[in-house]
Amino acid sequence: MDYKRVNSEASFSQWLEGARPEWAQAIALRSALRALPLVANDDNSWLKNFALLQLGAVITSWIQLTEPSIDIFKGSRSNGRFGGQNFDFERYNGDPVAAIAANASYHLAEAQTRSWHLLNDCVDCVSKAAAAFAMTFKLNTGVGFIDRSGNSALWDSVQNDCDWLVKTNPFRKLRKRIEVEPLWTSENPRSWMDKFLHYQLELLEIDSNYSVWIDWYDRRIRGERAAFDIPGDKYRKEDKKILRRLAEATDEDFWGKGHEYVNATLKGWLDEARVRVAPQTTIAVPIGFATEAEEALSLTIAVPSIPEQNSNAISFRQEENGRIGIDAFALADKLRTTASARDRYAESVTEARNALARCHGNNAAVRLTRLFDNYLGAAGEALEDVKPSLLVQRGERLRQELARHQAPDHMLAPVADDLLLDIKGWEIAHNMMVGLDPVLHAMDTAMLGPDRQPLLLSPDEIRETARKASEAELLADGVVDILEEAADLAPAIPDSNDRHTIWSTEMVRNLMIETASVALNNPVKTGAIITSLAEGGVMGGISVMGSIKAAEYLVTHKEWVLSRLGDTPTWRALIAKLIEWLKKVTPFE
Repeated sequence: MDYKRVNSEASFSQWLEGARPEWAQAIALRSALRALPLVANDDNSWLKNFALLQLGAVITSWIQLTEPSIDIFKGSRSNGRFGGQNFDFERYNGDPVAAIAANASYHLAEAQTRSWHLLNDCVDCVSKAAAAFAMTFKLNTGVGFIDRSGNSALWDSVQNDCDWLVKTNPFRKLRKRIEVEPLWTSENPRSWMDKFLHYQLELLEIDSNYSVWIDWYDRRIRGERAAFDIPGDKYRKEDKKILRRLAEATDEDFWGKGHEYVNATLKGWLDEARVRVAPQTTIAVPIGFATEAEEALSLTIAVPSIPEQNSNAISFRQEENGRIGIDAFALADKLRTTASARDRYAESVTEARNALARCHGNNAAVRLTRLFDNYLGAAGEALEDVKPSLLVQRGERLRQELARHQAPDHMLAPVADDLLLDIKGWEIAHNMMVGLDPVLHAMDTAMLGPDRQPLLLSPDEIRETARKASEAELLADGVVDILEEAADLAPAIPDSNDRHTIWSTEMVRNLMIETASVALNNPVKTGAIITSLAEGGVMGGISVMGSIKAAEYLVTHKEWVLSRLGDTPTWRALIAKLIEWLKKVTPFE
């Protein structure tokens, strides 16, 4: 299988010999997605009766490849309807290009439901998409949409897909990769973006609620993990519920009712989901304690809003046991996943593993062994497994250790020059990976923006914060180590020009923000909850006690929080208001 030679229907068919069926389906899906906008023409009567069938076929294909827990064959028959239309694609007189592009989606649908013809349908899907591209951009430009190698843009993208498919194993990682891989591995072609804009306008002219599908498709172009935009849906619980409903819907109760019904219903599902995960602005707080037989007398107190954590420092989230842990995968879905980014990642990990192998058994490199172990733990097994903030912090620890070994007057046990050279090779690879990804670069340089002037914390204050939070049983295992590691990186005297000072200060600030969020997460609503606490009860899967401990921590350390983290009048006012609110509604006293 030589994927570099995939530039035609014949070479693609040859490449698929011996390939996994899922690879064929993945390439067919991405090719049909690229061809999707080409079905739009100046007469939207074509789209009025056709667009929903095509979108239903494509999204269920996407669900099949990305969500293994959802069975698309339980109810959804959008693909069957799409194929059952017996539409004469080839002889459509309104626009032959649109018909060929639509035919690509038809073969994508058939690739799911007719497993014995799967590979043939995948090949047909890709070749139809390529033909639509060749016709579209030849008509538009007079010379065709050609890249430097002489292949059409569609075949060029298929070559890239073959490239990363070969490198992505096992299949569970492929599913994640399909979710986050941008539709075009290089910059979106400008002429194609013009067609996409025209497609959007045509759909919205037919039905303004087609906006929900446009948003879904735009997220596929960018390589977003979530199917739909549901702010606050951190673990995609609501997102997956909607995908399951789409997959299990039948023609009779959903797809067959037309675009007005389907689009409005889907929009309603999204609106309901956004309300469910949106922060609550008010909460009922009981006066006194109510028994199960009594009705609690309550009053309503506005809940203070919590600021967003700074994404350029390590951030935190509440775990299921109620304690606060590192949000290790925050912003992971924002990392670049292009072929060149993957190459930089692979080079950095390979260099780290090579250096680690050299360090093993070397008494002088014991510290380096531990640091490389930590670094590789943050790097994961694939780019999708990276823990961005930890990778940056552990990389910085290694940089500093290397600098200490290279200093002329260091007191460390001597390490062989060739080993230091290997570590220097890792450093170069790491710097390339971090420096060329906007998210990692922002973390690495503690780029906060001109409007953020944090009050600085010394390393000793950070260590004291870690100690007190640990004593309050507020933190999950390993968090204290991360806080102390950040303190070790920072200079003894806080320096506003030093990125380590800014990084560690923002890390503590994030911890306080998450502590406030946890305190607000499960305020006590009835006396029955108090009873459950005495028995170690857990409400809604998250320990109520975790919220009470967070509230107690903030109230107990009110003066410190106000004096050290209150760097703006707004923040000071927020914390003061929050703590007073917690004292009123949390019965920890």
